[in-house]
Amino acid sequence: MDEDQSSIERVLTGDVEAFRGLVERHQRRVFGFVRNLVRNGPDAEDLVQDVFVAAFRKLDSFDDRRSQFSTWLLTIARNRCLN
Repeated sequence: MDEDQSSIERVLTGDVEAFRGLVERHQRRVFGFVRNLVRNGPDAEDLVQDVFVAAFRKLDSFDDRRSQFSTWLLTIARNRCLN
């Protein structure tokens, strides 16, 4: 089992602090992706925060058989940027 999946399972069983590991592993990639789309640093920072809040709230819908966590997370980021 990879690190992301282990963290996800811990979060889903009530260890919300385990989400910090997911954020730390993916925040740079998500920020770079969002910043390239919106071209504004402060807006990108706000959007990245929204992305991780949305991911936390929807974590139970993540299916590791359909995609990697990073792909799922970047899809949320893209949708937030488009909205």
